[in-house]
Amino acid sequence: MKTKFITISLLIISIQISIGQPNIEWQKSLGGTYSDVARSIMQTSDGGYIVAGYTTSNDGDVSVNNGSRDAWVVKLNNSGAIEWEKSYGGTGSDEAYEIQQTIDGGYILTGMSDSNDFLGTGFGNDDIIVIKTNNNGIVEWGNKFGTGAGERGHSVRQTSDGKYIVTGFIGGGGIWVAKLDNTGSLDGNWTNTTFSGSQAYSVDETLDGGFVVAGYSNNGANGIDVRVFKLNAISNVLWDYNYGGTGADYGYSIQETTDGGFIVAGMTQSSNGDVTNNYGNQDFWVLKLNASGIMQWQKTYGGTQNDFATEIKQTSDGGYIVIGQTNSDDNDVSGNPGSYIFDYWVIKLNETGQLIWQSCLGGSSNDYGSSIQQTVDGGYIAAGRSISNNYDVSGNNGNYDFWVAKLEAETLSLNDVFNQELNVYPNPVSETLYISNTSNIKSVKIYDTTGKCVINQKTVDYIDVRSLQPGIYFLKVLQGNLELTKKVIID
Repeated sequence: MKTKFITISLLIISIQISIGQPNIEWQKSLGGTYSDVARSIMQTSDGGYIVAGYTTSNDGDVSVNNGSRDAWVVKLNNSGAIEWEKSYGGTGSDEAYEIQQTIDGGYILTGMSDSNDFLGTGFGNDDIIVIKTNNNGIVEWGNKFGTGAGERGHSVRQTSDGKYIVTGFIGGGGIWVAKLDNTGSLDGNWTNTTFSGSQAYSVDETLDGGFVVAGYSNNGANGIDVRVFKLNAISNVLWDYNYGGTGADYGYSIQETTDGGFIVAGMTQSSNGDVTNNYGNQDFWVLKLNASGIMQWQKTYGGTQNDFATEIKQTSDGGYIVIGQTNSDDNDVSGNPGSYIFDYWVIKLNETGQLIWQSCLGGSSNDYGSSIQQTVDGGYIAAGRSISNNYDVSGNNGNYDFWVAKLEAETLSLNDVFNQELNVYPNPVSETLYISNTSNIKSVKIYDTTGKCVINQKTVDYIDVRSLQPGIYFLKVLQGNLELTKKVIID
């Protein structure tokens, strides 16, 4: 790796603990001789990974290309070897923007298509597509949505009732939020919601059964602002806020946090209004909101060139992992091979937004990070596109490739010390989970590998897990003033 080692030392009970940026455990370049762009990655319940984007290739790792550009999905095992890959599309251009695993072990993806020989005739120009596959990537159903003015589906989630929430933009510049039933048709109990002058990039279901959406809004003379709004379970707007300054500010990723609030990441060009600092040009911008959308804190990260955050996820220690791209090499950024060369930029924050470590990943050509998630071993999986073939990157097939990098866990975290005190049994578990020491426990939560809270209870005598699908989960226990985390396997 090209990055410098950064440590923060903490003295606890005479133990010296260092938290340092992780090394690359393995990396893979996936694609063919033409351009292949990854936009979304997540760890799957079997410990492997699913990654989605688009391909213009028809060789190398790509077995089929149906037209000029296909949505391309690749399933990797836990070492990064390809288990299967699928191209979806027609003779036109088709792309995937986000993919998620579903509770039946299959996958749901959203994106765009302008092919009239794929999922039926389009509405004109680009249409939103939503595709459901089985666990081997075979299409079970797929639908198009559009107006003829040009659309994109940017974010999709399976909802707690087994249906799907999708957001993107429609009609040449309006946020579209739709709920689909389990066959991919519009849910009759949901009023499809549109907001003019805006675009949406990220949606998350909230613990109360509602939904939160992040994107941006063009406010005319006031410029472009990050926009976040909350909907209830039947699409009524509960609150709707813009955040930013007089420059351009974009929200690209949102997630509900364990305290019931929200974390948002994107980009800012402002240095006034809600934005208190700008290092120059574009900066990563991270906002922490409470459950009502009121800002609790905000911070910028970057250098004097261009720094652009694309995804943020809360981590098991209560902090946050953020990915994007940078061509800076000063201020917060170090390890970039040179000016105007973009690298993946990954930063780790604590729960109040303090920068813990940062890492530039890539080679001597341009590399753009799009998606990241903490893995069950405490490391991270990242994906995007790379045209490099040196330094951190090897195996480039030609032009841009999907580039997937698996990062090791941090050297040691504070939670590693505390978690030695948290014992659960049986583990693996199929019906009832018990905690060995329940004294002073205030709450118990279980999260799946996407960071979604699937169980939340205050009683701690036992935890009934029969409602959960087999796979890997995180148990979080608030005991006194300590938040303890334990990996739980449900079989």
